[in-house]
Amino acid sequence: MDNKPTLICKKKTVFADEIFDISLLYLKKNTTYCLEAKTIDDTGDLFISKSYFRSEKGEISLSCDAPISGSYQGINPMGFIEYMAGDSLQVFQKKGLEDQQITLSLLEEHTLLDSAVLIQRGICDEIQVSEFHQGVTGKEFSPRSYKETIVIFPGSASDMNQRLAANLALKGYRVYTLQYFEKDRKQHLESIEIEPFIAFLQSLGKTILIGVSKGGELALLIGSLFPELFSKIVAYVPSTLTYGGFPNINKPCWVYRGISFPLAPLPPTADIKKIMTQQQILQATPILLKGLKNRELVTKSMIAVENLQCPLLLISGKDDMMWPSSLYCQMILDRLKNCHSQIYVKNASYKNCGHQIQMPYLPCFGRYKKHPIDSKTYDFGGTPSGNARAARQSWKEVISFLNL
Repeated sequence: MDNKPTLICKKKTVFADEIFDISLLYLKKNTTYCLEAKTIDDTGDLFISKSYFRSEKGEISLSCDAPISGSYQGINPMGFIEYMAGDSLQVFQKKGLEDQQITLSLLEEHTLLDSAVLIQRGICDEIQVSEFHQGVTGKEFSPRSYKETIVIFPGSASDMNQRLAANLALKGYRVYTLQYFEKDRKQHLESIEIEPFIAFLQSLGKTILIGVSKGGELALLIGSLFPELFSKIVAYVPSTLTYGGFPNINKPCWVYRGISFPLAPLPPTADIKKIMTQQQILQATPILLKGLKNRELVTKSMIAVENLQCPLLLISGKDDMMWPSSLYCQMILDRLKNCHSQIYVKNASYKNCGHQIQMPYLPCFGRYKKHPIDSKTYDFGGTPSGNARAARQSWKEVISFLNL
């Protein structure tokens, strides 16, 4: 009796940085098959990929064989996930810790031959997650034993980067991921007093500090003010200038001892409003680049990164449309060099990568996102292949850097 075409996955449940080992067996030779994958993100958007394979020998391995057409090109065992796309080109959003379920179907023309449900775990039972209120608010991720403590400053959306925290905890770190707002506060990122964050960091002793986007700016700022508190700093898509608040960019964002920091220069407000009314999907980088022509204000608003005393990892995208993070990282390198800094610094800047550098092996096709504070839709930039490559490689860089 002939075996039916079968979809085989040796391990159907994995963690975020693990690969599914998928094979298609008992296929008819010289026949085209479709591998269809579906998943839903935290907003309820459906993401789909369809990849077509030609069976020359009666079996296909995603680790060895490339599709002949469809959602992705080349040999990529996780391409069926990375190149899933939604209808609206919105970025895939996975903020919580729930498992991610992927439905995989093997089809010949339109006939379903086999299917499987795959799971990417959000967290494991060995990691204890708890909310804390110690002058600041956030979540603690604690493994049974840990080697060091990590504190994460999120981006302007203040979504706490829980999946990043959970996966760092899986690597043996105690992780605190912080919020800028209390749940009952109006969520404007303006005039945020940084003393509570500093006091919390001081209570922990020497820590590793990770900042994402606007949180990367804050990580560099606090690192420059209190360099003795940190053993390492990682800045994802940061700024090296202190920009204003969000959504009101003319108000200060960070305040220390009642004093705000010099604001990075911007084009005239009228010019910014004109651009924002003309663009349904906003690209902020061109606006910010115009402001950088004011060299005097650029110099005044630059963070004193030369004060840092610990190793530094910078991660950025060369096609970042939220702000020019790759340029900012180069400005950090130049300032460190000009000030004869002796710290170890690694600059990981990725071609065709935008602002959202996430955990590996998640859908990377979308580039638009509606911001929860001002409800405007922003272009994050990047291409699917560039964003997927940056997600994979930056995670390896982070783990290698933490192990220094």
